[in-house]
Amino acid sequence: MNSHQTTASELAAVADAIRSHERFVITTHENPDGDALGSLLATKLALDQLGKDAVMVLVGDAPLPGEYAFMELAELQRRWPEDVAERVLLAVDCANESRIADPEVLGRVPLSVDIDHHHDNTRFGRTNLIVADASSTGEVLRDVFRELDVELTPEIAEPLYIALVTDTGRFQYTNTTPKALRLAAELVEAGATSTASSRASTNRFSSQSSSCSRVRSSVPRCTKAAVSSSRTSSAPTSPRSGRPSRIPRGSSTTCVPSKARTWRC
Repeated sequence: MNSHQTTASELAAVADAIRSHERFVITTHENPDGDALGSLLATKLALDQLGKDAVMVLVGDAPLPGEYAFMELAELQRRWPEDVAERVLLAVDCANESRIADPEVLGRVPLSVDIDHHHDNTRFGRTNLIVADASSTGEVLRDVFRELDVELTPEIAEPLYIALVTDTGRFQYTNTTPKALRLAAELVEAGATSTASSRASTNRFSSQSSSCSRVRSSVPRCTKAAVSSSRTSSAPTSPRSGRPSRIPRGSSTTCVPSKARTWRC
């Protein structure tokens, strides 16, 4: 059986598991990003549309990332419901069971379903849908929803778009495939707003940029004077000029020349 057939078989198995059960608990990985939270919310809304009894849970007291505060997550619970042992567990965007804040829940539920796109997923669910060449778990879920005849409403399209935008780095990473771009168009046509999604991704990348700036401020700067006084005999070669790159004398910092002839961390 080739990978396409395997994916189709797993997709059908996940759809059957959802059709044949009524009560669900949906979770994702700790320290969630946009793909995790977008997948979590989209799955909840899809199950609501199907008339299922579903709750979203992210165990723990750690606050959610501030850049996703605008998302409609008021119903998110931080503890397993008392009847968790009577619900099917849907784990979205979890590469392995240790990413679930309380993995012991896997031994308490009647069925666990693992939906993910990470190539190193451990297939910890009793039913698994792992699409390693998908850009995001949001992309995988779109296929699940289509299989279940879930209507792609603006409310569902929005978190799927957040998931897609986050894990493709605003469509700049190499996982931005033709399918991912077609999905983006479909989601926008369905009512996803670029404003909210852009807000999430912009805040995320701004946060990363701030972290990089803090790192730069804590190490020796590659000043023009320092570069001019450094030795170059064992320095690495600049990819732009072919000449040795100059490194500040006595510094333990590795400075990398960028294409713009500036130094970056």
